[in-house]
Formats: sequence, structure tokens, C-alpha cells
Amino acid sequence: MSNEPAERLTPMGVMILALLREGDMHPYEMVRLMRARRDERPARRVPHRAR
Repeated sequence: MSNEPAERLTPMGVMILALLREGDMHPYEMVRLMRARRDERPARRVPHRAR
């Protein structure tokens, strides 16, 4: 174990922990719940750049 400070908990991390507190679920179920609750910001995918 290192003596470095712990990583900061991101907003996405907080959302994931909150969802998992509700019960065990697959990542796809997490995305579905976030969309159903109208919080799609972290569920959107970044478009791929054209080559």
C-alpha cells in the first residue's frame, strides 16, 4: 500500500455507489435507470472521430 492520498470520488462514482446501494445490478441496468430518471449525462457515449 502506498502513502499517496486517496483518489477523489467523482460525480459518476457517487451515482454508481447510490445505484448499487439500491441493490446488485448489471451496468446496463444502471444506464437504464439513469435514463429513466432523466439523468443521462454520464450515460451518453462520446461520438467517435472520423478517420
